[in-house]
Amino acid sequence: MFRQSLVEFAAGRGHRDYPILSVTYSPISSVPCADFSPWLRPHVVAGNPQALEEYVWGVCEGAPLVGLGGVATGPEAQNTIRPIHLDQCRRLLRSEVTDFVEFASEEAEIDLRTALVQASLLDTDDGERTLSLADRTIIWREGGGHIINDDRLTTFVAAAMLPFSGRVLQPGELRHKASQFLWKSPVSGTQSGCLLGDTLQNLESFNPPTSVQALCNALLFVPLASRSHLVDSLNRLKPGSSYLGSLNGSTWYRTRLAGIDESESAGLLLRAGLVEPASDLTGYLLDHRKDKLVGELRKRGLVYRKAWTKANLASALLDGAEHDVATMARMSGAVQLPAKFHAAGYGLRTYFEELDRKWKIYLAFGIPKRRRS
Repeated sequence: MFRQSLVEFAAGRGHRDYPILSVTYSPISSVPCADFSPWLRPHVVAGNPQALEEYVWGVCEGAPLVGLGGVATGPEAQNTIRPIHLDQCRRLLRSEVTDFVEFASEEAEIDLRTALVQASLLDTDDGERTLSLADRTIIWREGGGHIINDDRLTTFVAAAMLPFSGRVLQPGELRHKASQFLWKSPVSGTQSGCLLGDTLQNLESFNPPTSVQALCNALLFVPLASRSHLVDSLNRLKPGSSYLGSLNGSTWYRTRLAGIDESESAGLLLRAGLVEPASDLTGYLLDHRKDKLVGELRKRGLVYRKAWTKANLASALLDGAEHDVATMARMSGAVQLPAKFHAAGYGLRTYFEELDRKWKIYLAFGIPKRRRS
């Protein structure tokens, strides 16, 4: 089951000194070089906290004690922080983490725990370095007068959980905890908006609508970060269009923080049939700046007017050089939603916005706070 070590899984994509961290970012940013969920998931199933801790340490090794009053390296850092990591990884595997919800499948619980390992980057909490879990999702700063919603945690987890259905066992208790929290915290309506209104009144369950069920089912066949990759790409979707643009460069920072190799993920999404090479050449051209379209027309000696809109320029370029445009689109790696998912794309984006708000509440108030010694 565990044929590869963590470093072997990274396959040379990482930093020279920190082999599972991205070469694009400074090690202090703690950005993994790839989506490690396929490596983590079997260890979650096996209940192996040591393996999970090995990953967590690998992610934060470049900046292990930032926030603890200084920076330590080598044995000092390991002796200080790794026992804390291990304790939190043990906690993540305990039943209390998912006791608030009954999933329709066992796979959902496994993916939730895996997503929490990936998304719960380390933070300082009362001077203690910990895996955040619920402690970091919503933080009330005494004297600061505001709520911080940790988008990196909740939004990545919500994307990972998109394919699944579940029932919250005590929605009234969650609603009470969230309401009490807001009542005690004098925050503005904008800051507390994710916890108000319809979201608080509809916590009982999360179920993908029938209209997006097939698309959600297809997400089961890609790793967790690739689910988040597709969600990020859907933000480019325009009404009436299936065009998504290139998958390389389309991820938001929250997805990169959890770990992703965009080229690898793009290939996985293509092979799973979630996207296909773009044939919507108009959509491809309209994704470019006006000066780029003018430049392509000039390069080919095609006639245009300065007053033309992007749509006019795109039409002229297609009329005069459709083969060239198709080649450009193919070389760029541009993709679109397959025909069977055209209608579901916009619906999934809308459903995800609702699901994201729910997971903010589930993670903040469903998972018990860490017991203080």
